[in-house]
Amino acid sequence: LKVEDKEEKNKKYKLLLKEAISRGEEKLFKKKVQELKGEDEPHNMYELSPKGTPLKIWENLKVLYDNKGIELKYNELKRSIESNREWYIYEDFLTQINSDCRRTGLLLSKDDLWGFTSCIANMNAYNPIRQYLEYAHHKYKNSTQQSSELGKLLKTITYAKHCTKKDIAFNEAMILMWLLTGAKIGL
Repeated sequence: LKVEDKEEKNKKYKLLLKEAISRGEEKLFKKKVQELKGEDEPHNMYELSPKGTPLKIWENLKVLYDNKGIELKYNELKRSIESNREWYIYEDFLTQINSDCRRTGLLLSKDDLWGFTSCIANMNAYNPIRQYLEYAHHKYKNSTQQSSELGKLLKTITYAKHCTKKDIAFNEAMILMWLLTGAKIGL
């Protein structure tokens, strides 16, 4: 069924369908045909040069990752690239991706592969501490001081008697900003 000529493809399809019906496996046949169609139709297509070859750009590597269901993130805290797929050695992962690139006509050097992969991961950079503090800040703003962890932390700070509620609110806002900034730069 992976024939380019549509007329020949239709002939083979009808012949195979007739055979499947005679065996009582029409449902299985149609299911397999759908699976084959899914393999043939990539989710996204490469950007091509005027000669019809894939351009050596990070966007094309991103298309390959998307088609394979690979998501990359850069963990700012660990300073490492993480994925929704597991691998034991990062170089093995790059070798596997390099093979997939070559299979699809995207010829990248290992340096390009590393650089493009790093670029893609950095677009999804995250910092777990910053995420936690932002969550805590959001929870603190939407709850009472007594119930949130951040509220409990801020409550441990003592202020002079002459401080107004505005002064205390300003100090708490500054402490929250300091915590978030510290997490952002990777304390």
